[in-house]
Amino acid sequence: MKTLPNKVRLAYGSSLLALLLVGPSLLAEETKAPENVPSKALALLAKDGLEVLQHVEIHGDNPKIIYVPITHDNPEHANSPDAREKIEEALKRGQIISEHLYSDYGVRKILLEGIAKSLSDKYNSPKYKGKKLSVGESKSLTFKTWYDLLNKNEWKLVPAYEKNIFGPLTILGGEYTARIYGALNKARSNGWFRSSKAFTTNQDEFNALVAKACDGYNAKRQEILESDPGLKKEYDITVVQRNKVFIDNILETEEPGIIMCGGGHIQDLTKQLKERGVSYMIAVPEGIEWPPVAKDDEKIYMDMLALGCQLKKCGLQLGDGVSVEVKLPIE
Repeated sequence: MKTLPNKVRLAYGSSLLALLLVGPSLLAEETKAPENVPSKALALLAKDGLEVLQHVEIHGDNPKIIYVPITHDNPEHANSPDAREKIEEALKRGQIISEHLYSDYGVRKILLEGIAKSLSDKYNSPKYKGKKLSVGESKSLTFKTWYDLLNKNEWKLVPAYEKNIFGPLTILGGEYTARIYGALNKARSNGWFRSSKAFTTNQDEFNALVAKACDGYNAKRQEILESDPGLKKEYDITVVQRNKVFIDNILETEEPGIIMCGGGHIQDLTKQLKERGVSYMIAVPEGIEWPPVAKDDEKIYMDMLALGCQLKKCGLQLGDGVSVEVKLPIE
């Protein structure tokens, strides 16, 4: 029997080893059954030679959850076209892995972190069959990639939330990110980014517009830090409670399903799965940091701080090809 690649570490029992020793015809038959997902055969994902797949790890027999960690970055956070391209490539690798699990292993359930019950109910309804999801005016590359995935296959979309589960710092960061982009969009619609001359002519008004959008953020952030010094509450709401909902929702039916969410969830997600005795697989796309760094309280605290407004500065590409960097009054 061929040995598995070094980068693939499989932690599973003797029953799974026996599966790998059976004849190829039986394996082919098992992996094609869409009605009854061959959970044990999921171990073969490590042998499929998917170039986008960096690592496969299995805990327990018959995995109920397949965790595909992704990057949360959106194009708004990219400082250059190259950075945007890397984000897109990383997201598409997660999409390719999911599509492979769909077509070759019959996995039909998928939970995408940012998709609430209202959209999942719509997507799963008979009336919606054959229609396409669209991101509309959203610039979120994550949602574009997810909607492309949903539009290619007929998934059973599992809702991530009945209601949003966000800590106060995350809510604050989202609110001010939206306000800043609103100011930038207004400046763009005013024609201030048409050229260097237009930008310079309207610089004072532009600066005032951005300052107004950022006004109050630093004071509100400080209030949150004073009320929750270690950001334990923020972590419990935004990570722990959210992970519990992911697990509860994906386990409502017996067949295995995919949870696709940010790589920052892995430490608590795997902890909860082990405590509950739930078998799972991790399928890591190329480009995602692996192995994950174990996070102590200080590291978790810094990660939580990063959930605040992520826009300390923004790069603007003006119409005549000139690049301008704008520093924002955000801590």
